[in-house]
Amino acid sequence: MRFTSKVAVVGCNDYSLSKDALKKSLDLLGGINCFVKEGHKVLIKPNLCDPLPPEKAATTHPSIIKAIIELVHEAGGVAIVGECPGGNDPQIAKKVFEISGIKRVVEETGAFLRNFQEEPFITKNIKKYKVLEKTDFAKAIFDVDVIINVPKLKTHGITFMTGAVKNCFGCVRPSERQYLHGKFSKMEAFVNGLVDIYSVVAPSLTIMDAVVAMEGDEGPSYGDPKKVGVLLASCDGIAVDAVASEIVGYVPLAIPTSKEAAKRNLGVADLTNITIVGVELKNVKVDDFKKSSLFEQYNPYKKTKNTGEEFKLNPIVDKEKCTKCGHCVNNCPVGAITMDPYPVIDREKCILCYCCHELCPEGAYKLERTLKEEKKGTDLIRVGLTCNQNCLFCTVAEDKGNDLTTDEIKEKLDFLVKNKSEKIAFTGGEPTLRNDLPEIIKYAKQKGMKQVEIQTNGTKLSDSKYVEKLKKAGLSLALVALHSHKKDISERITQSQDSFFKTIKAIKNLQDQQIDVMISHVINTENYKHLLGFVKFVQDTFCKTPIIYFSFVRPNGNAFKNNWIVPRLSDIEPFIYETFSYCVANNIGFCVEGIPICYMYEFQKNNVELQRQDINPVFHWTLNELREDTHKKHVLENKVKSKRCVFCGLNSKCSGVWREYAKLKGTSELYPVW
Repeated sequence: MRFTSKVAVVGCNDYSLSKDALKKSLDLLGGINCFVKEGHKVLIKPNLCDPLPPEKAATTHPSIIKAIIELVHEAGGVAIVGECPGGNDPQIAKKVFEISGIKRVVEETGAFLRNFQEEPFITKNIKKYKVLEKTDFAKAIFDVDVIINVPKLKTHGITFMTGAVKNCFGCVRPSERQYLHGKFSKMEAFVNGLVDIYSVVAPSLTIMDAVVAMEGDEGPSYGDPKKVGVLLASCDGIAVDAVASEIVGYVPLAIPTSKEAAKRNLGVADLTNITIVGVELKNVKVDDFKKSSLFEQYNPYKKTKNTGEEFKLNPIVDKEKCTKCGHCVNNCPVGAITMDPYPVIDREKCILCYCCHELCPEGAYKLERTLKEEKKGTDLIRVGLTCNQNCLFCTVAEDKGNDLTTDEIKEKLDFLVKNKSEKIAFTGGEPTLRNDLPEIIKYAKQKGMKQVEIQTNGTKLSDSKYVEKLKKAGLSLALVALHSHKKDISERITQSQDSFFKTIKAIKNLQDQQIDVMISHVINTENYKHLLGFVKFVQDTFCKTPIIYFSFVRPNGNAFKNNWIVPRLSDIEPFIYETFSYCVANNIGFCVEGIPICYMYEFQKNNVELQRQDINPVFHWTLNELREDTHKKHVLENKVKSKRCVFCGLNSKCSGVWREYAKLKGTSELYPVW
């Protein structure tokens, strides 16, 4: 179904003209009486953050709030201004109301002021949620007849732009906001949480203050004021965000909150379905607006690949401005900041949510560009072919060769160290069957390897004392194969009785020893219909949900003989979409190998083969054969595409399908996407 919306765009070059501009914009929508009736209780929700004066452009200007109050009163409504400024300190919130000028205009107009932090919150279930099944909303939003959402147009480090969707975040209990930042720190999951909240608040009217906006990387609290000179209004807040983003040079559908909200039919983000009334957009566009510099690294609509160096924005403390108040410590969602005596950020814990920067009352945090570290892959040594299982799709089951001796493995480690290797994975066969594994791991650590990994079926790791021994030797990561949460299917795949519960116990033992765990899950005919159940099992069974490494079965080795184990991509498509969507919504880490992008378009960032394009070559010792693997070599040797792939907008990025799959099933299932 095609939805359309109307957005009023009216020029307003000075806040002294706020009421005239506001009345004109609402008249273009039918007038204030279309939204406010006699006796209506009307909640006006401004955008307030830090205790900053109006000229800093961090908060909705009080002149606009005053104009809205007056129009509400003229329509016979009762005006209530309510907000929960950022942070969890009610005293800071009081200062925000005062310094922003909002308290003054409320008193002048006879409206009512509601500080949500001093009032009750109630828990509400969220229908059709993606991330938040329920959360605590300010009771005030349910006590009124009309909600008028009044965001400020500003840049933002995660969502790139704040507007109607982001402003509703202030209707939620501060501790719940911390929870969303900490639990769902990845941009996609965080955005889903914001849209969940917006779907409940559901403002009747959105009026955006874009008279003086905020630009640059220091937004949404300490960026630079930028005159845009317009007010925007609509009953569709998503459409307001879309039009505003177009005015300042963003691609509307590339703003993640707009894209997600539009997908859920909460509003319109496609400009072709939005009717603009008032001034034409071409007359108010700002060509030199400084967008978030992180946007170009994310923007899926850019026409050319970003050729600049990749970077991240790190919060840095300015000790000259810092008063050592500890506000950042109290508001960090993941406890990454301590005082000594100034704030110290644990970069390993930091999730780059920018709460410290956004909520610092003194503006003592700055965002500093830091080039991303050179991406180094994990080098690999196949120590042997001996295994205690015989998986139906084992890729090395038909290989020949002798297991390496301890000295041979050490020689290979010496070679890797000389070539500046920092991460090593031992694979097989089954490396835990070697009596010398602790010795090998210890040697790798002594040689300076920062990460030592084993790739294992885990059955021997069901012995907790053995796991403790590997931990002491220096083991830091284990990739554990588990191909079903159903015992009968798992053991049918591995052709090994009593292995299922041993593998489960192994993962728990590894976590008990603080060894990082990833689960290898090969998608095949036996398990693809149960993928979501498997993820939920992993989520419920282990104290910390491991990253899940999904790989599509490759039809070689045992799978060449047992080719019935290889499903068609078209068969698995609905199941992987359902499963990967659940992982994103629940912040479950996952990566995927062997599936072409046309079958996982929305989950490209989780595609291992895409990730490897930016990783330096790795050394791969397959017994005594040394290979220097690169993404390009991988594509040329192992993958193939269909003739139609040349018409695909992702052709230059996508690897295609396994060559063996093409021989078995053909390539007719591959289709172009744009």
